[in-house]
Amino acid sequence: MTSHQGQNARRNRSISTILGRLKSVKATRKHGQWEAKCPSHDDQHRSLSIGTDADGNVLLCCHAGCSFEDILSALHLPNTASSTTTPPIKQPEGKAFSTANEAIQAYKFGKPSGRWIYMREDQPACVVCRWEGRDGKKIIRPVSKIGERWYQAHLEGPRPLYQSEALPPNGPIYVVEGEKKCVANTQQGLFSVTSAGGANAAAKTDWTALQGSDIVILPDADVAGKKYAQEVADILKGVGVRTIKIVELPDLEKGEDVYDWYHRLGRTSEQIKQFVAEAPFVFEDTAGLSGSADKGAFENFKRWPELYRIAQGLPMDPLPIVPERPKAWEFPQISLQPVIEAIHDITRAPYVLCAQSVLAATAVATQHIADISIPGLGGPETS
Repeated sequence: MTSHQGQNARRNRSISTILGRLKSVKATRKHGQWEAKCPSHDDQHRSLSIGTDADGNVLLCCHAGCSFEDILSALHLPNTASSTTTPPIKQPEGKAFSTANEAIQAYKFGKPSGRWIYMREDQPACVVCRWEGRDGKKIIRPVSKIGERWYQAHLEGPRPLYQSEALPPNGPIYVVEGEKKCVANTQQGLFSVTSAGGANAAAKTDWTALQGSDIVILPDADVAGKKYAQEVADILKGVGVRTIKIVELPDLEKGEDVYDWYHRLGRTSEQIKQFVAEAPFVFEDTAGLSGSADKGAFENFKRWPELYRIAQGLPMDPLPIVPERPKAWEFPQISLQPVIEAIHDITRAPYVLCAQSVLAATAVATQHIADISIPGLGGPETS
């Protein structure tokens, strides 16, 4: 993040508080940095850069020229360098209720068919309810505790993750879109979390509880589901998770999800685990693996047994100062001939030049992996 008149820093400001109040948040390729639409002007191009410095100070830079003070004002945050308290949250409009049940009953939809509680600091902070409408469509409404009273509204960001208070110490964490699916997947043995507010509100949630975890995102089978999965993945890259996989379940009809996987298709969680095992990573934080050695499967470390044993805290035999080199194996020259001839036929380059290119590529591919000797050439073995 370069110097700019709109850049400044404030100590002890929670990065999740900032991200939760911004729109169109997207993680950049640099770890711990995001971009979003600036709240201080009519931004159409994600002009705001967000990050932290080495001391944990939040950095804000509007490339359209908005000042740091104007950005904080638009976010309804106080402009104090030494503030360590949570900024005051604007009271929502509407009637306040003494209990969550009173607020729910005031919707006058009858008894909810589903009720899910979001916890914050071991206390209920939000209850999301579902009713089945007469037209067959679902009705979703929240009630939230703001101050000492309950309101028919969502929490201001950052909102807590659903089930974040019960995160397991090991194994992957599954992310789905919606509480009903979250419970269904967890009941099948795949612990899941979700964000409040639907597919368009991922950025309003505090995802930092997942730091250091292996993440599997199961998107709904529609455009909104895929968009939600990608947005969550972008946010989690900046949070500091270790790995991310996005797994689209097969055979789902448009608009279906993991709940339908179990209840319409009659499929199992073991089948999901198999798809997860075969799916590629969309993100791997290889630098952070040693900092979270108590979680996950250490997929990268398993490629290198000694590092894997160190990370697991297992005993290992002393390593020789000069490791022994295995006996070189003969390289099958004949296997390269069709490749060389194909390149020669396409490019019409001299045959010798084509052969040199193939041999160079082979050397790069086998470097640090094998020692080979080419019969008839003599000389030392080649790495």
